[in-house]
Amino acid sequence: MPRRLLPAVDQALAQAAIGDQRLRRLPTITGVNATVAIGLLSAIGDIERFPNPEKLVSYFGLNPAVYQSGPTPARHGHVGRILP
Repeated sequence: MPRRLLPAVDQALAQAAIGDQRLRRLPTITGVNATVAIGLLSAIGDIERFPNPEKLVSYFGLNPAVYQSGPTPARHGHVGRILP
């Protein structure tokens, strides 16, 4: 798709999502525009399938690895994976 069409696509997605409360709240997060919000909600699906926020974070692989053995302090590693 030519780059000159991207603003038109962004505007069309924003217009289509204007009635969705979830899509009006997500863009209040820095770096999240209508396109990103639609992508997130598409990937999440029904939010009720996640019993708690930690499960949602884990689903996206954004929880850091924790290494701990016995009484030693925990070490935190990298996030589980990079989103495609």
